[in-house]
Amino acid sequence: MTGVVVDVGNAADISGLDLAGKAVLFEPGYTAPPAERTARYNAIKSAGAGLIIISGFIQGSQPTDPILSIDLPNTKRLRALLANGPLTLRVTGTRASEYHYLTFHQVDGRVPAGMQWLDRAADLAKVRTTHWTPGYPNDIKALYGWIEHDGLVWVQQHTVTRTPAAADVYLSPDVPWTTATFHILDGEGAVVGAQYSAPTVYRAGTTYSDEWLKAPFNPSLSALGAGGEPQVARTGDDLSIALPMFSDAAGHRSDWLPGMDTGRTVLTRDDGPAVADNDVPGRGEFRLAPGNEWYRLTVSAHRDGGEEMGSDWPMSDTITDEWRFRYGHTTDNQTRAEELLDIRYDLPLSGLEEVVIGKPSTFHVSIARQTGSTGGPVREVGVEYSVDGGAT
Repeated sequence: MTGVVVDVGNAADISGLDLAGKAVLFEPGYTAPPAERTARYNAIKSAGAGLIIISGFIQGSQPTDPILSIDLPNTKRLRALLANGPLTLRVTGTRASEYHYLTFHQVDGRVPAGMQWLDRAADLAKVRTTHWTPGYPNDIKALYGWIEHDGLVWVQQHTVTRTPAAADVYLSPDVPWTTATFHILDGEGAVVGAQYSAPTVYRAGTTYSDEWLKAPFNPSLSALGAGGEPQVARTGDDLSIALPMFSDAAGHRSDWLPGMDTGRTVLTRDDGPAVADNDVPGRGEFRLAPGNEWYRLTVSAHRDGGEEMGSDWPMSDTITDEWRFRYGHTTDNQTRAEELLDIRYDLPLSGLEEVVIGKPSTFHVSIARQTGSTGGPVREVGVEYSVDGGAT
């Protein structure tokens, strides 16, 4: 696309401007409400702009078109060129690759100076990777991968794609890869919606699959903690709870965000009295009586960045879960995973987390136990849903 550059600033008033076919520089800023910034973007689009260049991004809201954004230094550079007279800009789009590579090589006993490696697809493992986007369509996301050996992270690499997207990721086999992604960075640069896989050893010539950031988001007890520990476990008379409350549908381990996540963790005896509680969602260290009793664990979590950052997590922002389990004393040096169920939903969602309205939808519900625990069979499963925010 080639067009004459027009700088409309924050586009508060574009009446009288000829934007048809132009390359329009738009700096949304942060003073107007998010919905107003998106409305201004749509007004530029309706005026026939051939290309809209966004300085930064539209915090808290985002158009569904492919976004061309530039940072502040390049915004200043573009305006400096404009100050010297009319400017024509040519933009060429490049389709993102459908193939990505995360490779690792090791040489023992010496520094591998001058070493060269050749990786062939047939000698690598392939993971068919699908990336959903819970808001911010066309946002660029990265898939990170690293190897940990002898307590050290030896290599961290990442691939970049514009989501939603699907790609084949090739990885070096026979070493434990941890992979991760996240939804977005907030206004202060903090990671929002991080998801982590368990360390996984892939085999050469084998094809695997993985799905990232697909809704709904809920606690994942199938995932182990960052140190390989169960999420709800007892040691002696101490109960440790560290639930990943906002894990994606694939059950990846998620992070707790102290600045955005609020809620409660309440533990009661089966006959009603509360024995422990706090104002932290899904986390706690509780000392209980040594007797073998039934308990109920109720956790509520809400993810909200406030008026400005609220839509940084636009899906599954409020979660409430309850488990009933039997608790008993273990030896002081023995950690045992509690017998809690893990429920996962596989919904027929588009890459933008949408379902077709007005047509029947078939989906799959699977139930597993917390990793490391055992128990009897599941006898009955029920699902309730609402399309009006829970009113009915």
